[in-house]
Amino acid sequence: MLDTAQTEQLDALCKHLGRAGDGQTRVTVILPSGKVVADSGEGPARMKDHSDRPEIIDAREKGVGWSLRPSPTLGIKMMCVAAPIREQAEVQAVVRTSIAATAIDQTLTNMYTKILWGGLAGR
Repeated sequence: MLDTAQTEQLDALCKHLGRAGDGQTRVTVILPSGKVVADSGEGPARMKDHSDRPEIIDAREKGVGWSLRPSPTLGIKMMCVAAPIREQAEVQAVVRTSIAATAIDQTLTNMYTKILWGGLAGR
């Protein structure tokens, strides 16, 4: 089990990773109970239980999980990928990264537009 000093270090690391990356990727550490102990964008104490999130359930049960769903915390659609941290086969925590689906949607829209224009130009 993680102690208070470890969770504070994890939270600081998540916040550092959030700032150091592209600014769009969120990093969250969740205990098997669903309690958030670290997050790059929010204070963990303000975050709700995550035990019912599909990517967290799948990460605990299958070794990896992902979902494309609205974020209750941010209010926007997010793509989430999660993986467990194990010690002697027991899940100690789950690490989840997520990115706003708007970035993915924009890329797909641009691709579809190019395909459409390419098809019309080829006629």
